[in-house]
Amino acid sequence: MSGSTSDAARAGARKVWKDCLRLDAGDSAAIFYDETTEETASVLIAEARTLGLGIKDRFVPVAHQAAFKPHDGLCGSCRKALQGALGIITCVSDKTETTPYRRELLRLGANGATRLGHMPGAKLFILEWAVNVDYAHATERCEALALAMAVGERALIETRDSNGTAHSLRMQLGGRRRFPVVSTGIIGPGTWGNLPGGETFIAPVEGSGSGSIVINGAFKEHVMLPAQELVFHLDAGRVRDVSGDDESVRLFNEIFRKAIHGGDAQWNVLAELGVGVNEGIPRLTGNSLFDEKCAGTLHVALGDNKGFGGTSESGVHEDFITRNPSLWIDDKPILLDGEYSLEEYGWQEDIHTAPIDERFGHNSIRVGRTPEDVRTEHDCLRFWHQVAAGRTCAYRVGTAETSRYLSMIYSQIRALERIPIDLVVEDSTRLTGLPADRVKAGISILIRHGLVSMVS
Repeated sequence: MSGSTSDAARAGARKVWKDCLRLDAGDSAAIFYDETTEETASVLIAEARTLGLGIKDRFVPVAHQAAFKPHDGLCGSCRKALQGALGIITCVSDKTETTPYRRELLRLGANGATRLGHMPGAKLFILEWAVNVDYAHATERCEALALAMAVGERALIETRDSNGTAHSLRMQLGGRRRFPVVSTGIIGPGTWGNLPGGETFIAPVEGSGSGSIVINGAFKEHVMLPAQELVFHLDAGRVRDVSGDDESVRLFNEIFRKAIHGGDAQWNVLAELGVGVNEGIPRLTGNSLFDEKCAGTLHVALGDNKGFGGTSESGVHEDFITRNPSLWIDDKPILLDGEYSLEEYGWQEDIHTAPIDERFGHNSIRVGRTPEDVRTEHDCLRFWHQVAAGRTCAYRVGTAETSRYLSMIYSQIRALERIPIDLVVEDSTRLTGLPADRVKAGISILIRHGLVSMVS
């Protein structure tokens, strides 16, 4: 490894510990690795020690991982390595046969104050460039996508095959009945996330996917050449037929062969729609956990989505990445030929122009907070929803100015008691200096985002 390459890898390792897991000198950390990831793990371990972390390194051979049985649980040595760690890195094999072991590490590792970074199959180049990104920029885009996916009702994907023929795939997102997962690369307490980060993804409403989509980027252990492609033909939320070049179709069939012959009824379910925003990934690699983060791509997945808000339970979850797609949510552009085109003002509400809930005209209206989690950061109100264990959806509610007003209004609404709306409006008007009708508009925004409920 050259000196410059070594410097880049070390810088990436420092970002993992300090920026992604936010650990400081004296904090305890653990890393799990095996013979396929030993080079990457050695750099992470060395930088952890340089930073003054109390590091426990656990070498787990691939054979040990493959032999894992969920009903037996982790061995004593693996459990011991997890105990007491504030930050955990799972830098192990990405082989299909080791999936149950990885899932158990995630289940046990991400809890309480612990932060877990998941890096299966990580090679050294991941440290060299994929984690060396502007996390503030990535977070801004991930959360803007989360807002659009959370409130959006429907999505349309357009792709073109090698003959220039357009293909369209439509699906339902749920309009706040489903929530996306934000994977920024910054991992909070009690959560886990893939490293590198840089994507937002959602489980589409079951049975809603119809049309076709061209896959021209990458999928498991395969980066597609310019002449290669897969075309998925979907109906009622399932892939019914797959066409494309012989090699890609053969590999597709091989991936799902065991699931098909084993009677896995959900293997062909449209399980995920995701958009990558990581500008530090210059090329696709054949490792979907990294490729799906690449800026300018979107991906769909087939199989299981129980782990992030869906209902499809399958023994497989396979991502398929496509280059240069176009995506619209509720007819608003998100990607146009691979270019990020989301305009935040089209999704963020403005308290000065937002409509007022029609129920405000009724007598005896009372309001109260819902169980949804709210975070106030820099005087702004942020929606924070746990989609599944360790997976969260987060975004700012409203424009920056509106969000500050919403934070003040929200403070006047109680958690365990329904109080008269007139009292809330009166107190909030005095606190914010806004006219009463704009306070009502602010309360209406909180209601639309599920943070406040109104009863008569």
